Amino acid sequence: MFHKFDKAPPGHSLTQPKGKWAWDKPPVFSEPMQAVDFVIGKMKQPSTEKGYIKMMLAGVSIEDLTQSVLIGGFAKGFFSPDVGALIQPSIAIYLMGVAVDNNIPVRVFSDTKEGLAKFDEGMDDMELLDAVRLQNPEIYNTMREREIEQAKKSRARSAGMLGVAAPTGPTPDMFAGPEEGPEMEEEA
Repeated sequence: MFHKFDKAPPGHSLTQPKGKWAWDKPPVFSEPMQAVDFVIGKMKQPSTEKGYIKMMLAGVSIEDLTQSVLIGGFAKGFFSPDVGALIQPSIAIYLMGVAVDNNIPVRVFSDTKEGLAKFDEGMDDMELLDAVRLQNPEIYNTMREREIEQAKKSRARSAGMLGVAAPTGPTPDMFAGPEEGPEMEEEA
């Protein structure tokens, strides 16, 4: 059973001898390119590469594999978290190359079923169009002119044999309800 007082008191880590952990010491690599060369060199070893290939075949995403490499490199004192963040894209690209070389369908991102990036659908189309109108009027006017041209072409294509355009959408009377007259009131 967990008891809230069964843990080290605040500041306990400051009482331990400095350098006890790998991350307490200066990192081995402080330059991102040196860290990339070291990590990829380790990953190219046949037994290591085979392990990554197996994990990609099992469906582990490139994002998850890259994170595990970076956490391991930091925990062992090879580089700082900042250098890890800088080398993350290089490690991910290397792993994608390994997947391509071995004909493995790759999942890039871990938080979606397909492994594709999730998009924030924050604005609906009308809000986006309004923002474009206010922030970039030239683009807005170009978009508007293209929309008008497309509407004219669409009407010309749908014109009947007499040259009158067929209705393209709902007409106002399509949504009109039944007319209420004396007969309707008597039934109720």
